Amino acid sequence: MVKKKYPSIFSVFLNQSQEDDTTWQQMMKLPNLITFIRILIALFGISRWHIDITIAAMAIATGLSLDALDGFVARKRKQITAFGKMFDPIADKIIVYAAFGILFKHNVNLFLLGMMFALDVISTRMHGVTKRGAISYGKWKFCAQCGSLITFGISHAFQQEWCVINGNFFLTIAVMLGFLSISKRIKL
Repeated sequence: MVKKKYPSIFSVFLNQSQEDDTTWQQMMKLPNLITFIRILIALFGISRWHIDITIAAMAIATGLSLDALDGFVARKRKQITAFGKMFDPIADKIIVYAAFGILFKHNVNLFLLGMMFALDVISTRMHGVTKRGAISYGKWKFCAQCGSLITFGISHAFQQEWCVINGNFFLTIAVMLGFLSISKRIKL
């Protein structure tokens, strides 16, 4: 009987190839660990929202801004994995909707939020079917979602009415970009 040898965590980090990688080995690659860490950072921020809004906002912003880092590391180290292609957009949605869940009572247009959520679900499902990476409209949609979260966060912290208007404006842009992203996926 041949005993199966499991790689150490360090050998998985150093492995540049993804051929014959198990799902566990793909999960343990540095870019996927960065994605997991950014979820934890953002969830920490969300848990601190009612205690210290400044720390919460900084943690959520850090979690959102690390989105670019995991993709950069994956491309630079040639560690793009099938698991990472699905895990990264799911992480984005966890962070964004958890943050919107906190802010929903601050004049967030619930129709637009519901529409954006439905489009995200459809887009994520199509992402898995088409086996294609992110579409630029989806990246811009994520930026609009972040802009909306930032302005609603300012509105919550400083009771600024103009932030509510801008937050819903960014939310409208995110919904429009969501439609464009799905329409581009359909054409592929």
